[in-house]
Amino acid sequence: MRIAVNALNLRDTWSSAGRYAYNLFQALGIIDGSNDYLLLSPWLLKDVPETPSTFSWEVTPVGGIGRYSEQVERLLFEQRTFSAAARAQGAKLLHVPYLGAPLRRHHVPIILSALDLHPVRHPDSRHSAQGHAYAGLMASAARHADAVIAATSFAKAEVVELLHVSPQKVHTIPNAPDVRYAKVTEADAARAATRYGLPRRFVMALGGLDVRSNLANLVGAFAAMVHQLGDTELALVTPGDPEELGSSSSYPDWRPLADTFGIAHQVLCMPIDAADYGALCAGAGCVVYVPLYESHGAHALDALSVGAPLVYSDVGALPETVGTAGLRVDPWNVREMSDAMAQVLTSTERARDLRERALAHVKRYTWQRTAAATAGLYADITGTRRD
Repeated sequence: MRIAVNALNLRDTWSSAGRYAYNLFQALGIIDGSNDYLLLSPWLLKDVPETPSTFSWEVTPVGGIGRYSEQVERLLFEQRTFSAAARAQGAKLLHVPYLGAPLRRHHVPIILSALDLHPVRHPDSRHSAQGHAYAGLMASAARHADAVIAATSFAKAEVVELLHVSPQKVHTIPNAPDVRYAKVTEADAARAATRYGLPRRFVMALGGLDVRSNLANLVGAFAAMVHQLGDTELALVTPGDPEELGSSSSYPDWRPLADTFGIAHQVLCMPIDAADYGALCAGAGCVVYVPLYESHGAHALDALSVGAPLVYSDVGALPETVGTAGLRVDPWNVREMSDAMAQVLTSTERARDLRERALAHVKRYTWQRTAAATAGLYADITGTRRD
């Protein structure tokens, strides 16, 4: 059976959607010997996963007015070019590994993956009429799909509530840590810290700079811990472009707060290559992921996969994904966050226990299992499963 895949987001394999597609289709190439895959994109893809000869990678430009705007080009590819090219090459199933499915199926079943519902849960995060319209289009496309994949039971509930998709059509298939972090060594961690000019001891914050990352509360918690421990050398690393801070309501500027607390020199905000996140998490004394909303938990799994002692939010999908492999905190409780970080940084035994828990916990999450469950769903939707 031929399965056509919208590979548009593999243009950036380190984005949430690109990361998911990269790992999933590399694993499908390993475990699925009965189907062949046609991966279509409007652009030439340079960083693609290793796949066997049963995977065909093709560029299908949209042409016309799409040439003048990348946003229009994406929309035309999603809604017209992808499905037309798939049908022309005999595809029996379409998989869109993000919320960008075509509204019209043309009698070919469609599966989509719901990775991040934050823009739907919080529509104010979209600052344009076009953004709101696109979110509405994606919600309608999800309702028309034959099946929707959600990474967690929390995400499934969000799909049902926010996109109004029947629960019977939503299938929970967990993600796994990025396979590219699996080979991180202590030497890699040391080199990455040196490359970014980091001090010997640092806390690594995950989640970016937008408002849902909860950095204002984290900065307050970090300040309380620094003053409690009297550690003026410890740094908090917040990956991202500092030029974004204060650029809109979605990117609040927490630097005046850090200055007020007297720790401005200890909070380092800088662009970091996503490929280095694993090494930096491995080298950090503590990794903190305390967002106000999270539906899939991929960042947390990545940190756990390199044995990072993790402090994480008691929100969304994170308790379900992390469980007892990290220290769970209320993201609104500054004192609780501060105490949790202090525990990790001042107790060698506590940090070692969390590292061991992390490595044991992530063994239950593999992309081969994700791929096997996904291939099973393909068979169920097309009626080709062999018992």
